[in-house]
Amino acid sequence: MPSSRACLTLRLLMAFNFLRSTDSALNGDRADRIAKQAKRKRKTAVVFATHKFMSQKELTGMGITFCQLPYNSYRV
Repeated sequence: MPSSRACLTLRLLMAFNFLRSTDSALNGDRADRIAKQAKRKRKTAVVFATHKFMSQKELTGMGITFCQLPYNSYRV
């Protein structure tokens, strides 16, 4: 679930059983859903995930800032 503050929505895309798979990545479908919710709430979204399949330029245009999780945090 996203946690909200003033003008920011934070999302953490992780679950330890699938962090090393592509399922934990920020992809186009997830980015679209997050961008729609952020726009509806008039907030900027910050997404923490293992990796992404889009450029930061695309994400910035959608109102999303991507932050990569350090590999040591999910290494098994």
